[in-house]
Amino acid sequence: MGGMLGAAIGLLLAPRSGEDTRTMLRSESQKIRDETLKTVRLHRDNALESIAKAYDQLEELREETNQRLMELKTITEDTLGEQKKVLQKGVSEAKKTIGGQ
Repeated sequence: MGGMLGAAIGLLLAPRSGEDTRTMLRSESQKIRDETLKTVRLHRDNALESIAKAYDQLEELREETNQRLMELKTITEDTLGEQKKVLQKGVSEAKKTIGGQ
């Protein structure tokens, strides 16, 4: 981009007729415009690609988190069930002990 600006300045300083200079300025302006649009489109495309990748990674993370939460729920329910059985057994034994005295 800097090279194009330098070329445009060089054109202004070169000895040419007014019409030639205007034609060259239009041409150089069009080149600068085209190059700028190309650069903007490239950065836009890169940004959109990055957004899509980030969205995919976020979706994978969401799915993994849900799976882990379900596993934790199952473990918690199993553990509580086991503890409930242990407590019921303890209460039953305590009742037998108290009732037997």
